[in-house]
Amino acid sequence: MKTKSNKTYRCSACFGYCNTLRQDVCLECVSCVGKIKYTSYAVANAAAEWFFEEDDLSWLGAYKCSFCNQYHLGHSEIKLAS
Repeated sequence: MKTKSNKTYRCSACFGYCNTLRQDVCLECVSCVGKIKYTSYAVANAAAEWFFEEDDLSWLGAYKCSFCNQYHLGHSEIKLAS
């Protein structure tokens, strides 16, 4: 894989090659690694409601990840981000 600067980097999480890294991790891994994956929007929302009841995390909401096509929890204002 070549870029304009002829540099490729190796992700420390998935060990895949990519053009850019964020703190030694590729964008896909930054988006998914370490996050809980939910199989449906309903299940993710149920988890968010549970967190709200337990810890008053009203800002927590479900969103579909563009990398793994599953659902994660995050800031409710940024539902399309991954």
